[in-house]
Amino acid sequence: MSVQARLLRTRDVTTATEEPLDADDVWAVSCFVVRKAHRGQGLMKELLHAAVSTAREAGARIVEAYPLDPTVAKRSANQLYRGTVSMFEEAGFDVVDRPKPDRALVSLTLRD
Repeated sequence: MSVQARLLRTRDVTTATEEPLDADDVWAVSCFVVRKAHRGQGLMKELLHAAVSTAREAGARIVEAYPLDPTVAKRSANQLYRGTVSMFEEAGFDVVDRPKPDRALVSLTLRD
């Protein structure tokens, strides 16, 4: 597994996580792509479920993500490519940190 280089340079991520971003057992969900015509159908939740399942099957220990919170700051649908805090919480992720009021680092432990 390779590290997404941009995560290593993103202050909101590097200051908020306690996990080593270059560890093979730490996976990150950094964005989703759903065409405009298909939005509002729950596809982002399905993509998240598939990402977590793939990470689990590959032996990941932790899955992290960096969603936005549109209840704090209004965002257009195009800006929500990272997902929303509420979607991740519904999937069992915990908010680990809030580097900014409208941004969160969320984490799901798959194994110890």
